[in-house]
Amino acid sequence: MTKIGDINLVLSLLKCLDEEMHLLKFEHTHEVKQRFTKMMKAAQHYERAVYKNIKEYNPNKVEKTYDALMDCVLESNEKIIEE
Repeated sequence: MTKIGDINLVLSLLKCLDEEMHLLKFEHTHEVKQRFTKMMKAAQHYERAVYKNIKEYNPNKVEKTYDALMDCVLESNEKIIEE
């Protein structure tokens, strides 16, 4: 995979993580939620730095990868529920 492909994958995985953590927001203590919020803010800073410094960065590609990853997560969850 290329450097930009790796970056797109990392950013897509972070978006998936954010989505899944949002679903668990009532399951965690306030301290855990705060730590997650700090991590996501760091991820947002990383994405902005990538956007400014890497010409090949394309947010649309990140979004497409994110969509594909979330489809896999949802499919996996459905299979687990069926078992």
